[in-house]
Amino acid sequence: LNNHNGLAGRRTSADILSPNIKYVVENHGKDVIGAVGLQKQTAVLSEIKHLVVHPAWRTKGVAGFLVRRALGMCETELVYATVRKGNSASEHLFKGLGFSRVEEYRSGNHLVELFIRKKRACPDPKSKSSTAHGTS
Repeated sequence: LNNHNGLAGRRTSADILSPNIKYVVENHGKDVIGAVGLQKQTAVLSEIKHLVVHPAWRTKGVAGFLVRRALGMCETELVYATVRKGNSASEHLFKGLGFSRVEEYRSGNHLVELFIRKKRACPDPKSKSSTAHGTS
């Protein structure tokens, strides 16, 4: 799913249609340009996961648009995301959306950063991200 950071994994239609994870998928015409998952972990905690944007659409605000939409669907007070250390684009994205880096830990051969936030309105986008691409 995400070759960019070395955490590639194949997702089947059964994975994507699973009731356990809600996916937000962004299209441009017939092409999928990005996706993100939202999984409710407990009554008060959800996880943002599997964020991916097509290489041709990176730096155009698609990731922020996707995460804001996922947060809008979130039913819990707290939401978290894990980011591989050194993935500066994702670190910047989550900080910009009001997440705080609270922990760093080792997972396999790499370091992972844990970002968390209380659910609230997201900061307004300062770019043309919400109009730069089609809707799903």
